[in-house]
Amino acid sequence: MLAADDLSALTAAAYDTHPRIIADCISDLEPSERWRVLAALPVDLRATVVAELDPDVQEELVDRADRREIAAVLERMPPDDRADLVGRLNERAREELLPLLNRASREDVRRLLAQKPGTVGAIMSTDFASLRPDITASAAIAELRLQAPRKETIYYAYVTDEAGRLVGFVSLKDLILASPTSTVREIMHEDVIHVAAGDSEETAAKIAEEYDLLALPV
Repeated sequence: MLAADDLSALTAAAYDTHPRIIADCISDLEPSERWRVLAALPVDLRATVVAELDPDVQEELVDRADRREIAAVLERMPPDDRADLVGRLNERAREELLPLLNRASREDVRRLLAQKPGTVGAIMSTDFASLRPDITASAAIAELRLQAPRKETIYYAYVTDEAGRLVGFVSLKDLILASPTSTVREIMHEDVIHVAAGDSEETAAKIAEEYDLLALPV
């Protein structure tokens, strides 16, 4: 499709292809052709594919592509993947890219990069589903439906108070099985197993395995 310059067909094919497969195909192309493929994809899919690329390929793309185009991709990548990529860049590239990110993404990158390597904080994601305790189960499901496209997972939703403090969690299963009129406060689990940002990755892995958790709050 590249040889035939049929980018519309390439875009259509990409919708039916797993992002990891697209990433593998891009990695086998010449560097000059990689961005041609990515540029033909919708920006959200483009970001998902870039997140799947090997680190050396990601860095090469950053070096070759327009900074504003890369910034648009970074803003749509999962926060932990975005921070990892920015953290691997040389100082000049980092200084050029960070001002181009929106404020929330920029501050998120800086916060994650400030964490000590090897700790939970260095690999955590700030992209989690959250709910308020006073809404109903029915409203919570509707809210998760709105949040889902922007979150890495919605299987667990963390319940926070007005100050943003963690007060409990609910699973998607909890919400589906509950009465539609029950409040999240009535359904949520208050005994939250958690780790601190300074804990080691190994500690978090052992706790997640011991309690059979899909996600672990930090």
